[in-house]
Amino acid sequence: MIVYEALKKLETDSQTIGLTIGNFDGMHLGHQSILKHLRERIGLNGHSVVMTFSNHPAQILKPDFSPSFLCSLSQKMRLIKRSGVDSLFILPFTSDLANLSPAAFLSMLRNFIPFTHLILGHDATIGKNRTGTRDHLKQLADSFSFHLEYLNEVKHHHEPISSTIIRSLIKAGDLLKAAALLGRPYSLYSQIETGRGLGKTIGFPTLNLNIDQCCLPPLGVYKVRVMLSPDLSLPGIANVGVAPTVRSDSSPKLEVHLLDPLPQEQLSHLEVVFEKFIRPERKFDSLEDLRLQIKTDIDFLKSDQIDHPDESKGN
Repeated sequence: MIVYEALKKLETDSQTIGLTIGNFDGMHLGHQSILKHLRERIGLNGHSVVMTFSNHPAQILKPDFSPSFLCSLSQKMRLIKRSGVDSLFILPFTSDLANLSPAAFLSMLRNFIPFTHLILGHDATIGKNRTGTRDHLKQLADSFSFHLEYLNEVKHHHEPISSTIIRSLIKAGDLLKAAALLGRPYSLYSQIETGRGLGKTIGFPTLNLNIDQCCLPPLGVYKVRVMLSPDLSLPGIANVGVAPTVRSDSSPKLEVHLLDPLPQEQLSHLEVVFEKFIRPERKFDSLEDLRLQIKTDIDFLKSDQIDHPDESKGN
């Protein structure tokens, strides 16, 4: 997959170019359906293009409302790449972009991406004040001579699928239902940060991940798996929270202790898959009390692995 971080001339010799546009936060089943249809629609000789944004449009359109992300930008790129598309354009969503009319927006895109097919989700709109509705875009498709296709809404057991719904499920701790709508267990893929080294001093070293602006489940301790590759993972225990025993900062952190040693130490990012809630986060009277509780949590996790040895297969 070729990644463009600005509008540049698309590199392809294909005469059939399919484009889809969207935020694709979480790359849930609905998003996956759009990208699958995009690849099928243009055929083996066509070129599939996804255009998405490095920030959430709501941060520009509704400055007082800043939704949390289901995945970091790096994770979104990984998930889109797995879908098999040929090219990915990642643009910052700006006020200038938001103020373009549907016609001006599509005309600008076609200067760089000469798409012959535009594939959109059932509720997609384009342009200033969402004026690029289905009827309006049909007129523009005729004017610009491209094929326009809206896909039917994807549902799970007759229930709608959306990033907003999945965020609500994760925040409520319903990871099973969130996973059903995502089409995979909920995970966070993020950059490893340097911690204070306190975990190591009490016998439980941790890997600390940057989860700024990420959608988080309820604060607490979780059974997790750390994905080193699609075929290699390690069991672990993670704390999502503010670590009140040792920190005064109120910003949540993700700290992961692995039960098995890393086969490689030079890692910049990790994907942490949430498997099971163990207990809520709480403040302890001393570091020794914290150490004893972590040992209890790990003993519980190990016994749970023995009782459910196949629970994590396929994650």
